[in-house]
Amino acid sequence: GYKRRGAELEELSAKKGSTLDIGMSAGMGVRLTQMNRAFDEFLLNKARGATAFAESSQAYASASRQIENIMLPGDANLGNSMGKLFESLHQVSSDPANMAGRTVALEQAKQVADNYQQLSSLLNEMKSGLVTQADYMLQEVNLLASELARINSQLATGSQIKVNNSLLDARDLMIDKINEYVEVHTELDKRGLAKLTLGDSPNGPVLVSLDTAVELGA
Repeated sequence: GYKRRGAELEELSAKKGSTLDIGMSAGMGVRLTQMNRAFDEFLLNKARGATAFAESSQAYASASRQIENIMLPGDANLGNSMGKLFESLHQVSSDPANMAGRTVALEQAKQVADNYQQLSSLLNEMKSGLVTQADYMLQEVNLLASELARINSQLATGSQIKVNNSLLDARDLMIDKINEYVEVHTELDKRGLAKLTLGDSPNGPVLVSLDTAVELGA
């Protein structure tokens, strides 16, 4: 979360006086007035939005690949077995008296039923895995949201004149990490406290507000 710093220097003069209050008209040098962070909230929010979209697309593509591998494992997929069943039924309709054809058709029907059951079992396993993964990710989000609420509390009780840049860096890092799990909209007040709402709109459900974090579940 580190942001580049810029130092503001101020020239010392006889009128302003030095830190030792020595009245000299020249040659007193400069002093550091404040440290500024190179921070652009608009650009940072755009970057966070792109990150959230990329993470969401990657998760969707990964789950889609898993479903594709289950549905289309090769020559033994459900579509092929159903095609063989209809082919055997066509042969039975062409020669109803042929017992061998009937036997083949029954075996093909059993194979289709077995494929359906196997497919259902694999999809249920995948669904269970996705729920477990979602629970784990939301636990991470809840920990990060609690840490952000703690940082907000520190910012609220800190000095209004001299802002703690390290705390602001930590705040941005927490928001970036949360945004990798769930898309959030960020609003910052004049003290630097962050309010997070779910989604890309400020009207979404509140996740973090001041020193309070809402716990998420799936």
